[in-house]
Amino acid sequence: RWLSNISLKYKFWAVNAVAFITTLLLVLYALQIEQRARADDAEAFHQARQQLLAAWPGGQAAPSLPPLAAPPSFDQLLAEHAGHYAIAVFSETDQVATAINEMTATVYHIAQHASATRDQSQHADTLAGSGKEVVDRVQASISGLSNGVQQTASMIQRLAED
Repeated sequence: RWLSNISLKYKFWAVNAVAFITTLLLVLYALQIEQRARADDAEAFHQARQQLLAAWPGGQAAPSLPPLAAPPSFDQLLAEHAGHYAIAVFSETDQVATAINEMTATVYHIAQHASATRDQSQHADTLAGSGKEVVDRVQASISGLSNGVQQTASMIQRLAED
């Protein structure tokens, strides 16, 4: 019951806030999964490298390998993807703004058509009232004409009898 008393504007803001927070949590979770996957890949590569070096024949000199790069931190991943996320958000915001403008124009056109329909309905009602008055007058004229014809017929009958 209390929800119906809240303005539509504030309901819209609340829905947007929930959507934003949910999306933010999903993005952070995806970044965490990516970081974990990259760390696991780096660890697997390190272990494979260690196994290769351990299996290297003893009489031969082991190749000199460059040091392993550390997997990216959460902050590095966030900085790497932030630009893409910002572009996506701006694109979606533009789409929402366009949709709102189109809905506003549609509502305006609907209001114009409703107003025109109301005016035409009132005009049709006026014409129907005028038509009823004409029909009533014609009915009265026909009734008067019928009475006149009956009187004439009875006079002709009396004259014929005389």
